[in-house]
Amino acid sequence: CLFSMEDRIKNILKKIVDKSHVYLFNSFDEALKQLTNLFKYKTFLVQDQCYLQQYKEVETYNEVKTNYGLIDLKDLAKKCPNKILIVNSSNQYIAEQQMEDIMEKTRENNCFVINDVSGNIGLGSARYGDYIICDFGKDTMANLGYGCFIASNNELKLAENFDNSKLKDIFERLSELEDRMRYLYWINEKVKKDLKLMNVLHKDKRGINVLVRLENEDEKKRIIKYCEKNQLDFTMKPKYIKMNENIIAIDVNKK
Repeated sequence: CLFSMEDRIKNILKKIVDKSHVYLFNSFDEALKQLTNLFKYKTFLVQDQCYLQQYKEVETYNEVKTNYGLIDLKDLAKKCPNKILIVNSSNQYIAEQQMEDIMEKTRENNCFVINDVSGNIGLGSARYGDYIICDFGKDTMANLGYGCFIASNNELKLAENFDNSKLKDIFERLSELEDRMRYLYWINEKVKKDLKLMNVLHKDKRGINVLVRLENEDEKKRIIKYCEKNQLDFTMKPKYIKMNENIIAIDVNKK
């Protein structure tokens, strides 16, 4: 064999996210910390909703306005000059960001982009960004329960620490990625269709999880019953939505 298992995995990941260099880590937290430490004297930009708490562990950050997580391009253009944007391009699995437009605004303003593709690896939106980060953890698209990778077109000074005994598992999960993606998107479409009379947020966007704004107690009972019948996990008032509204997230990613 000309290539080691690690080389084979890195080559697959390079192709998926269209980047020249890939680095493997034991956890998302560790990978993000190492990556953001390369820019610790910069100010970061983080979505005001649908972000991960780890994004805010940088030294200095500002928030960019969003519509239930989808970035407001006008606010981004105003705030992004000379900063680093950390964007969740699957928007907590709910709806894909307009990554092409986001990249256009940031490039015009000397702003680098760290794209978290944990929920959309394999899609076109996961190829945008100066730096790609992807969690292999439980309930992510890869759904391994361990590890993370960073990718970039620039060589980076990072200390890789991936457990090589897990390489075979990663290889298998990457082989199954397309099937898992197809399955989760199929469930998403079915749920949206079944709940078409309810107030489904970002219903026309491609996503995995389904966010519903509840109008009354009866709707809440009906959705909970629907989730139980279809063996779907759900979260009442998910923490990543800051609005004080009666919202339920149907967590298709946990299938």
